Amino acid sequence: MMVIPNTTKKIRSILAALVLSSCVGLSISAADASEPVESGAGMKCGVLRSFVGEVQVFDATRTHLGDAAFGTKLNCGDWISVDQGKAVIENLSGATLLVSGGTFIQILDPSSGENPDHAHFALYRGELFLQTEKSVQLLTPNGLARIAKGGAFVLYSPTREATQVVGLGAKASLANRFFAERSVPTEFAKVVEFSNPVERLSPDAARIVNAKDLNERLTKLGAKPELLASIEKAAKAGAKIRMPVTLASSHLELRNGGELNAPSSNRISSRPARAPASLGKVAAQPVPKKLAFRTPVRSGPDFSLKRPANEALEKKKLLESLATLRPDEE
Repeated sequence: MMVIPNTTKKIRSILAALVLSSCVGLSISAADASEPVESGAGMKCGVLRSFVGEVQVFDATRTHLGDAAFGTKLNCGDWISVDQGKAVIENLSGATLLVSGGTFIQILDPSSGENPDHAHFALYRGELFLQTEKSVQLLTPNGLARIAKGGAFVLYSPTREATQVVGLGAKASLANRFFAERSVPTEFAKVVEFSNPVERLSPDAARIVNAKDLNERLTKLGAKPELLASIEKAAKAGAKIRMPVTLASSHLELRNGGELNAPSSNRISSRPARAPASLGKVAAQPVPKKLAFRTPVRSGPDFSLKRPANEALEKKKLLESLATLRPDEE
């Protein structure tokens, strides 16, 4: 079959153009894939409205450090670290967070399939004052806080592994993150606490908060004087019924060597015990190296062996006893 030369040239030129365009497309996509994802390239979930002190913004993988400035757009999944000072964060639902120093928080997309808890924020450590008129959910390592119609003060203590939520509006509650069906509501100036999610299913009942402790933390965040006065009044009325609760420390307590301290309630003092003053001269005598401990009086039967066990003898007696046994006759 004969092919016209002009037709052959046209076919070759068309094929060359197609190959060239495909190569250019591949080179552009490869160049885009090699560049790091910059802040602001993904879906927006909030804004870093303002801050004072040291603030850092990381992407969802916590491998890329973005720019922290007034009005910085926050992508869904971004982490915000407030090392010192404070920060003001807003999300798309209209909620405003006043974040304290020493806080590490993530802003989330509640409609995303990658967020099965449908939460707006994840508080890894630290404390914040959340203000909202709509329903907002906030995760901690062990709790799930639901806040609406006003706001709440939320903290997570890594030392005590405890989540605390103080109601500062009309509606707020706290639940076990892994058993969220059973939530415990809180009221204005009352705190709900949850810890030990393995042993317990639901948080403690709401109790009145220590107004002085809470107001000191809210003052650092810039809360309004009217709110502080309302907390003082509510706590004063509730303290007549039950002792107010002092909030936990939301910062890691470190020794001089950099090791994590145990909670203050579980610390064991290294000081030697002081003898009572009523012992007089006996208290001043040196303590012997070996102390003779008296055997405690047992209230029940004592099943301990009174003599060393002889395995061969015990085995022989057992075999003799078994040999005398025979099945019951019908």
